[in-house]
Amino acid sequence: MAEVQASTLVLTTSVTATRQWVAELLDKTTLQADQVGEYNGSIKDVRPVTVATYNIMTWRPRDDAEFTHLQLFDQRNWGLIIYDEVHLLPAPVFQVTARCVSTGLRQLLFGISVAR
Repeated sequence: MAEVQASTLVLTTSVTATRQWVAELLDKTTLQADQVGEYNGSIKDVRPVTVATYNIMTWRPRDDAEFTHLQLFDQRNWGLIIYDEVHLLPAPVFQVTARCVSTGLRQLLFGISVAR
């Protein structure tokens, strides 16, 4: 993230995973709390590093409606997008995030376990 020097979006499978990512980013990097935001069903905090769920990105009020939250992320220049649990990406609903979010660099991650 530091080398890219651009906004970073991390997409996760759940709010629990989102909170784990935020905690790990704050613990394992030099990022400060005001640099990392959560974007999910209950929190909409876009920061230089934003951790969001796939579900919020692909939510829409009706099947024929626009992806409301995806538009927000498409308006920002994400220099790096990290797809957590990338094996879910082939699902049609999650493919939308890969097609619609523009970025220069993508990082695809399979399951990551954190031993405590």
